[in-house]
Amino acid sequence: MTGPIIDASTPAERENVDRVLAFCTDVLGKRDPVAVADHVAADFVQHNPFYGTGRDGLAQFLTGPLLTACPDLTPTAELAIAQRDRVLVYLIWRGRHAATGATVDFGTADLYRLRNGRLAEHWDVVEWHELAPIGFPRPPHDQPTAEPDPAGTEAQQANLALLRRYTDEVTVQDYSRAHLFIRRDFVQHDPMIPPGLDGFKACCDIFRGMAEDMHVVVRHLIVGTDHVGAIWDWTGHQDGTGAPVLVPTSDVYRLEAGLLTEHWDRIDYTFVTAVLGYNPRQFALGGR
Repeated sequence: MTGPIIDASTPAERENVDRVLAFCTDVLGKRDPVAVADHVAADFVQHNPFYGTGRDGLAQFLTGPLLTACPDLTPTAELAIAQRDRVLVYLIWRGRHAATGATVDFGTADLYRLRNGRLAEHWDVVEWHELAPIGFPRPPHDQPTAEPDPAGTEAQQANLALLRRYTDEVTVQDYSRAHLFIRRDFVQHDPMIPPGLDGFKACCDIFRGMAEDMHVVVRHLIVGTDHVGAIWDWTGHQDGTGAPVLVPTSDVYRLEAGLLTEHWDRIDYTFVTAVLGYNPRQFALGGR
């Protein structure tokens, strides 16, 4: 089995990626509370209350309700992007719910800030709609945003400028300039979205169908040499009812010759499911 895709632009960034991946293996994968102190700063800031507060809360999570209910639940790193002191890692969690035998399969996008070789702060996007059926719904919380880091290599700075132009010029209401940013043979890893540039446009239509005024609110941007990543909220109001629609999302794109070429994502359909009365992913795919 091949390892995760890694985009680190400097030796220091590669060290940070290795530290995050070691944490995912040694702490999350092995469920070792003792190892938490080896990887996590004493004043660790946690922005997802599901994992408790600080370093102690993270250690308690490893023996807490979710991992007890799913004793073989294991994370696998899919990709990691580093920019200076931050690393965005995509994990796929798979296992079974012991009480029902149901397959548990969900993704997370985890953004870590590191300091002095240890994890110091954590934000994330969790596919809570996959956990709610086994009794673990999204806890009430709103994670803080952070300004993009304008520093980095020349390639990172150019990629940040590209990502900002893309978010400014391409919207779900007007994707007439999408071809200036996205290859026509765009590779799509979300099974709900058709491949290619036409598939991207179809996805925009799906989001506009949820809310005509749907737009993106940027929370975090992180850029590497060949990949760019984001954590952002798609938000708007349902036509007719005016009910708020919120879709917490993380997207990662691979770049080639200045165009978005390949795409991965993590999407939390919790709020959309509450408004629509069904999970759009399950409706589109007949179950994940």
